[in-house]
Amino acid sequence: MKKDLLGHLISFASYVGIQNLLSWKLGVDEPFNVMAAASLTFGARGFMKPGSIRSRARNMALYSVKAGALGFPIGMIQMKLMESGIMVSPSISKSPSAENPHSVVKEDVEKN
Repeated sequence: MKKDLLGHLISFASYVGIQNLLSWKLGVDEPFNVMAAASLTFGARGFMKPGSIRSRARNMALYSVKAGALGFPIGMIQMKLMESGIMVSPSISKSPSAENPHSVVKEDVEKN
């Protein structure tokens, strides 16, 4: 149970890391970044499954295609949520300055 959970956590961390790396390098947040990150992550996970090289290659291809097919609609939903502003962090939106979110804390300390 713990081994499986650890594998899922590692996969999720690599997925998020690849997605952030792609959006940082390309300078664009788009559904294709989500699709590519999902495809790479789950393709690697399919390659880690036990079996012969042939079955590992088949698993890698199947996992990669499935993740890409599911990743694109998820990326579209994420992009639409980002455009509408729903994914804004509440702690940042309450601060008076988006550039300096800690300015509220500094003002409170200066008042005391």
